[in-house]
Amino acid sequence: MSRDRFPRVPVRVTEAQLPGVAALLGADDGGAWVEVTDGPSPGWRRWTGTAFVAVAGGTSAPAPTLITAAEALSAGDLVAVLPEGARRASAAQLGREAAGFVLQAAASGAQAAVFFQGVNTAVTGQTPGPAFLDPYAPGRTTSTPPTAAGHLLQPVGWASSATSLVFQPGRSTML
Repeated sequence: MSRDRFPRVPVRVTEAQLPGVAALLGADDGGAWVEVTDGPSPGWRRWTGTAFVAVAGGTSAPAPTLITAAEALSAGDLVAVLPEGARRASAAQLGREAAGFVLQAAASGAQAAVFFQGVNTAVTGQTPGPAFLDPYAPGRTTSTPPTAAGHLLQPVGWASSATSLVFQPGRSTML
């Protein structure tokens, strides 16, 4: 099944439903997310194109990349990776699109552990549903897509709860 036909948003399923979901997915659907809500190992799974992969801890976050923080970063911040280092992403500035996130705070000049995919569990105040880069709060998300001229519209993933953002950055569009 092509990506255009399968929604690129996380789906909640039971352990017994995984085979049915797998049957719907094809090799080109790699990267689709499901959250298993029961069974011996509940948590997030990512479709590789051939199988669902569970990640230790249920966060679905791979090992981070260490990047110098170009400014102070707070836990949960979405970041842009620029020549000078990682900065809080901002929908108010062209070139500051979200490329990753940090789970721990980092001082300016320190090494920040940047994740480029996975579940950001250091966020708070999320509204479940689609999330967009916020033009008024650098490094943060909003459930309301920006509409003001000069702002960037960038989908950044799906909030599955008030404290969990499945990070899947989309292409940004200048408004």
